[in-house]
Amino acid sequence: MSFVDSSLLSEPLQQLQSESPELTPEEMERLYASAFSFYQMSRYTQAIPIFERLLLYRPYEARFWRGLAASRQMATRTKEALCAWAALCLLSERAASDHFHAAECLLALGEKAEALKALHLAEKEMSSSDPLSARVALLKERVCG
Repeated sequence: MSFVDSSLLSEPLQQLQSESPELTPEEMERLYASAFSFYQMSRYTQAIPIFERLLLYRPYEARFWRGLAASRQMATRTKEALCAWAALCLLSERAASDHFHAAECLLALGEKAEALKALHLAEKEMSSSDPLSARVALLKERVCG
């Protein structure tokens, strides 16, 4: 059972196909909601082009990068996901989770030394009480052990 009416998603997709060079803020939010809905429904390959389109209009919007990176990672487009996580790490002030996900990608690509560097950066950005710290520790153990 889906909580999202799929007919609501077709209108934003038609917007993607239009030749309109400008999107209103309302259209941007509608497209973001559609991309996020696709992500939540595990329809990552459908979310990716919407996040990419949104980034054409707002390349410094962290939530669009996060959606693109997560969608690519879940679609096992690991190298592309890593590029998006890297861009997000440059943009985001709270980059611990972004560094962590970059480390996951690096590890999947066999880049253990680089994954360890990303995990160290994640640790620098979080407190010891951060719920992510346990996941960082487990991934570090996997990399080192």
